[in-house]
Amino acid sequence: MKTLTHTLFRVICGVVLTLSTVTLTADEVAAPVEKNVVAGYATEGQQPNLPAVPPAGTDAKSKKEKVAKRLHPAAKALLSTSHPGGLHTSVSFTANGDEIILEDGSVWEVNKEDTYKVMHWSSTDQVVITPNDDFFSKYDHNWRPKFIFRIANTKLQISVAVRLKTFISPIYHSVYNHRLASYNDYERMIWLEDGSAWRIDSWDFEICKKWAIGHTLIIGINDGFLASWSPNILICGDRNEFVRCKCEN
Repeated sequence: MKTLTHTLFRVICGVVLTLSTVTLTADEVAAPVEKNVVAGYATEGQQPNLPAVPPAGTDAKSKKEKVAKRLHPAAKALLSTSHPGGLHTSVSFTANGDEIILEDGSVWEVNKEDTYKVMHWSSTDQVVITPNDDFFSKYDHNWRPKFIFRIANTKLQISVAVRLKTFISPIYHSVYNHRLASYNDYERMIWLEDGSAWRIDSWDFEICKKWAIGHTLIIGINDGFLASWSPNILICGDRNEFVRCKCEN
Protein backbone atom coordinates (compact mmCIF):
# COMPACT_ATOMS: atom_id res chain seq x y z
CA MET A 1 0.00 0.00 0.00
CA LYS A 2 2.87 2.36 0.88
CA THR A 3 4.53 1.60 -2.41
CA LEU A 4 1.36 2.48 -4.34
CA THR A 5 0.98 5.74 -2.41
CA HIS A 6 4.58 6.78 -3.12
CA THR A 7 4.14 5.96 -6.78
CA LEU A 8 1.01 8.12 -7.13
CA PHE A 9 2.70 11.00 -5.29
CA ARG A 10 5.67 10.89 -7.68
CA VAL A 11 3.36 10.85 -10.73
CA ILE A 12 1.41 13.89 -9.45
CA CYS A 13 4.63 15.84 -8.75
CA GLY A 14 5.91 15.02 -12.22
CA VAL A 15 2.72 16.34 -13.88
CA VAL A 16 2.86 19.58 -11.87
CA LEU A 17 6.50 20.17 -12.79
CA THR A 18 5.78 19.54 -16.48
CA LEU A 19 2.91 22.09 -16.58
CA SER A 20 5.07 24.68 -14.80
CA THR A 21 7.83 24.17 -17.33
CA VAL A 22 5.45 24.64 -20.29
CA THR A 23 4.06 27.87 -18.81
CA LEU A 24 7.50 29.33 -18.18
CA THR A 25 8.63 28.40 -21.65
CA ALA A 26 5.69 30.28 -23.24
CA ASP A 27 6.42 33.38 -21.13
CA GLU A 28 10.08 33.27 -22.01
CA VAL A 29 9.27 33.11 -25.73
CA ALA A 30 6.96 36.19 -25.61
CA ALA A 31 9.04 38.40 -23.29
CA PRO A 32 12.18 38.95 -25.45
CA VAL A 33 10.07 40.05 -28.42
CA GLU A 34 8.62 43.03 -26.55
CA LYS A 35 11.94 44.10 -25.02
CA ASN A 36 13.98 43.77 -28.17
CA VAL A 37 11.45 45.49 -30.45
CA VAL A 38 11.45 48.56 -28.19
CA ALA A 39 15.23 48.64 -28.13
CA GLY A 40 15.40 48.44 -31.92
CA TYR A 41 17.52 45.29 -32.02
CA ALA A 42 16.75 41.61 -32.49
CA THR A 43 18.04 38.42 -30.96
CA GLU A 44 18.64 35.23 -32.85
CA GLY A 45 15.59 34.19 -34.82
CA GLN A 46 14.00 37.67 -34.83
CA GLN A 47 13.91 40.36 -37.54
CA PRO A 48 15.64 43.68 -36.68
CA ASN A 49 13.41 46.71 -36.23
CA LEU A 50 14.99 48.77 -39.05
CA PRO A 51 13.37 51.62 -41.06
CA ALA A 52 11.86 50.59 -44.36
CA VAL A 53 13.75 51.58 -47.52
CA PRO A 54 11.55 53.93 -49.63
CA PRO A 55 11.02 53.00 -53.28
CA ALA A 56 12.82 54.92 -55.99
CA GLY A 57 11.40 58.39 -56.61
CA THR A 58 9.79 58.70 -53.19
CA ASP A 59 12.14 61.48 -52.06
CA ALA A 60 11.27 63.69 -55.01
CA LYS A 61 7.56 63.03 -54.52
CA SER A 62 7.70 63.85 -50.81
CA LYS A 63 9.54 67.11 -51.51
CA LYS A 64 6.88 68.10 -54.03
CA GLU A 65 4.13 67.35 -51.49
CA LYS A 66 5.89 69.44 -48.82
CA VAL A 67 6.15 72.40 -51.21
CA ALA A 68 2.49 72.03 -52.20
CA LYS A 69 1.41 72.16 -48.55
CA ARG A 70 3.13 75.52 -48.12
CA LEU A 71 1.48 77.04 -51.17
CA HIS A 72 -1.79 78.94 -51.16
CA PRO A 73 -4.55 76.90 -52.88
CA ALA A 74 -4.40 79.33 -55.79
CA ALA A 75 -0.69 78.71 -56.21
CA LYS A 76 -1.25 74.94 -56.24
CA ALA A 77 -3.92 75.39 -58.90
CA LEU A 78 -1.27 76.75 -61.27
CA LEU A 79 -0.38 73.18 -62.13
CA SER A 80 -3.81 72.65 -63.71
CA THR A 81 -4.48 75.99 -65.43
CA SER A 82 -5.58 75.46 -69.02
CA HIS A 83 -4.35 78.82 -70.41
CA PRO A 84 -1.13 80.77 -69.75
CA GLY A 85 -3.20 83.95 -69.49
CA GLY A 86 -4.15 82.85 -65.98
CA LEU A 87 -0.77 84.11 -64.76
CA HIS A 88 -0.53 87.85 -64.09
CA THR A 89 2.02 90.35 -62.81
CA SER A 90 1.46 93.01 -60.17
CA VAL A 91 2.79 96.06 -62.01
CA SER A 92 2.22 98.56 -59.20
CA PHE A 93 0.25 99.25 -56.04
CA THR A 94 -0.48 102.14 -53.74
CA ALA A 95 1.73 103.00 -50.78
CA ASN A 96 -0.88 101.94 -48.22
CA GLY A 97 -1.68 98.72 -50.11
CA ASP A 98 -5.35 99.44 -50.84
CA GLU A 99 -5.02 99.04 -54.64
CA ILE A 100 -3.23 96.63 -56.95
CA ILE A 101 -2.67 97.30 -60.67
CA LEU A 102 -1.98 94.33 -62.94
CA GLU A 103 -0.18 94.16 -66.28
CA ASP A 104 -3.49 94.18 -68.19
CA GLY A 105 -4.44 97.60 -66.78
CA SER A 106 -7.01 96.31 -64.30
CA VAL A 107 -7.20 98.05 -60.91
CA TRP A 108 -8.22 96.02 -57.88
CA GLU A 109 -9.36 97.41 -54.54
CA VAL A 110 -8.00 95.45 -51.57
CA ASN A 111 -10.06 94.66 -48.50
CA LYS A 112 -8.86 96.97 -45.71
CA GLU A 113 -8.20 93.93 -43.53
CA ASP A 114 -5.57 92.75 -46.04
CA THR A 115 -3.86 95.99 -47.08
CA TYR A 116 -0.86 95.40 -44.78
CA LYS A 117 -0.03 92.22 -46.74
CA VAL A 118 0.41 94.09 -50.03
CA MET A 119 3.18 96.29 -48.57
CA HIS A 120 5.57 93.35 -48.82
CA TRP A 121 4.89 92.72 -52.52
CA SER A 122 7.17 93.56 -55.44
CA SER A 123 6.20 94.94 -58.85
CA THR A 124 7.61 91.83 -60.51
CA ASP A 125 5.75 89.24 -58.43
CA GLN A 126 3.60 86.73 -60.26
CA VAL A 127 -0.02 86.64 -59.11
CA VAL A 128 -3.21 84.76 -59.93
CA ILE A 129 -6.87 85.73 -59.54
CA THR A 130 -9.28 83.27 -57.92
CA PRO A 131 -12.84 83.34 -56.56
CA ASN A 132 -13.07 84.37 -52.92
CA ASP A 133 -14.66 81.59 -50.88
CA ASP A 134 -13.94 83.16 -47.50
CA PHE A 135 -17.28 84.28 -46.01
CA PHE A 136 -15.94 86.96 -43.68
CA SER A 137 -13.77 88.78 -46.24
CA LYS A 138 -16.23 88.45 -49.12
CA TYR A 139 -19.16 90.49 -47.74
CA ASP A 140 -19.30 94.13 -46.62
CA HIS A 141 -20.92 95.46 -43.43
CA ASN A 142 -24.34 95.31 -45.14
CA TRP A 143 -23.84 91.62 -45.96
CA ARG A 144 -23.58 92.31 -49.67
CA PRO A 145 -20.95 90.44 -51.72
CA LYS A 146 -18.22 92.96 -52.45
CA PHE A 147 -14.78 91.37 -52.49
CA ILE A 148 -15.71 88.37 -54.61
CA PHE A 149 -12.15 87.68 -55.81
CA ARG A 150 -8.75 87.01 -54.31
CA ILE A 151 -5.32 87.87 -55.72
CA ALA A 152 -2.65 85.41 -54.61
CA ASN A 153 1.05 86.20 -54.75
CA THR A 154 2.65 82.92 -55.82
CA LYS A 155 6.12 83.99 -54.70
CA LEU A 156 5.23 85.08 -51.17
CA GLN A 157 2.31 82.62 -50.92
CA ILE A 158 0.02 85.36 -49.64
CA SER A 159 -3.49 86.16 -50.87
CA VAL A 160 -5.74 89.17 -50.36
CA ALA A 161 -9.46 89.74 -50.89
CA VAL A 162 -10.14 92.16 -53.75
CA ARG A 163 -12.83 93.60 -55.98
CA LEU A 164 -12.49 94.79 -59.57
CA LYS A 165 -12.46 98.58 -59.32
CA THR A 166 -11.58 99.91 -62.79
CA PHE A 167 -11.71 97.87 -65.95
CA ILE A 168 -14.88 98.95 -67.71
CA SER A 169 -14.31 99.79 -71.41
CA PRO A 170 -10.49 100.00 -71.24
CA ILE A 171 -8.79 102.81 -73.10
CA TYR A 172 -6.63 100.42 -75.10
CA HIS A 173 -6.35 96.71 -75.83
CA SER A 174 -3.08 94.82 -75.71
CA VAL A 175 -1.71 91.30 -75.62
CA TYR A 176 -2.33 91.30 -71.88
CA ASN A 177 -6.12 91.62 -71.99
CA HIS A 178 -8.71 89.64 -73.89
CA ARG A 179 -12.07 90.22 -75.51
CA LEU A 180 -15.09 88.08 -76.28
CA ALA A 181 -15.11 87.26 -80.00
CA SER A 182 -17.88 84.67 -80.40
CA TYR A 183 -20.02 82.16 -78.54
CA ASN A 184 -22.18 79.09 -79.14
CA ASP A 185 -25.16 78.50 -76.84
CA TYR A 186 -25.69 74.89 -77.90
CA GLU A 187 -22.13 73.74 -77.15
CA ARG A 188 -21.62 76.11 -74.18
CA MET A 189 -18.53 77.50 -75.90
CA ILE A 190 -17.08 80.99 -76.22
CA TRP A 191 -14.07 82.17 -78.20
CA LEU A 192 -11.64 84.96 -77.39
CA GLU A 193 -9.80 87.25 -79.78
CA ASP A 194 -6.64 85.12 -79.50
CA GLY A 195 -8.47 82.10 -80.95
CA SER A 196 -8.75 80.21 -77.66
CA ALA A 197 -11.95 78.19 -77.24
CA TRP A 198 -13.51 77.92 -73.78
CA ARG A 199 -16.10 75.43 -72.58
CA ILE A 200 -18.25 77.02 -69.90
CA ASP A 201 -19.40 74.91 -66.99
CA SER A 202 -23.10 74.07 -67.18
CA TRP A 203 -23.64 75.63 -63.74
CA ASP A 204 -22.51 79.05 -65.00
CA PHE A 205 -23.48 79.25 -68.65
CA GLU A 206 -26.60 81.31 -67.95
CA ILE A 207 -24.30 84.05 -66.63
CA CYS A 208 -22.25 84.45 -69.80
CA LYS A 209 -25.39 84.63 -71.96
CA LYS A 210 -25.61 88.26 -70.84
CA TRP A 211 -22.14 89.04 -72.16
CA ALA A 212 -21.71 90.83 -75.48
CA ILE A 213 -19.18 90.60 -78.27
CA GLY A 214 -16.25 92.88 -77.44
CA HIS A 215 -16.59 92.65 -73.66
CA THR A 216 -13.22 92.61 -71.92
CA LEU A 217 -12.39 89.35 -70.16
CA ILE A 218 -9.76 88.56 -67.54
CA ILE A 219 -8.48 85.00 -67.14
CA GLY A 220 -8.29 83.66 -63.60
CA ILE A 221 -7.92 80.28 -61.89
CA ASN A 222 -10.61 78.22 -60.23
CA ASP A 223 -9.26 76.78 -56.98
CA GLY A 224 -12.60 75.74 -55.51
CA PHE A 225 -15.86 74.14 -56.63
CA LEU A 226 -15.60 72.10 -59.88
CA ALA A 227 -11.88 72.89 -60.24
CA SER A 228 -11.17 69.42 -61.61
CA TRP A 229 -13.47 69.95 -64.60
CA SER A 230 -13.15 73.73 -64.90
CA PRO A 231 -9.65 74.79 -63.79
CA ASN A 232 -10.06 78.42 -64.89
CA ILE A 233 -12.47 81.32 -64.58
CA LEU A 234 -13.28 84.09 -67.04
CA ILE A 235 -14.04 87.45 -65.43
CA CYS A 236 -16.16 89.89 -67.44
CA GLY A 237 -14.76 93.35 -66.70
CA ASP A 238 -17.85 95.06 -68.10
CA ARG A 239 -20.24 93.24 -65.75
CA ASN A 240 -17.95 92.32 -62.83
CA GLU A 241 -18.94 88.65 -62.81
CA PHE A 242 -17.25 85.38 -63.65
CA VAL A 243 -17.86 81.86 -64.96
CA ARG A 244 -15.93 78.65 -64.42
CA CYS A 245 -14.51 77.16 -67.58
CA LYS A 246 -11.74 75.25 -69.35
CA CYS A 247 -9.68 76.16 -72.42
CA GLU A 248 -10.13 73.44 -75.02
CA ASN A 249 -7.18 74.32 -77.30
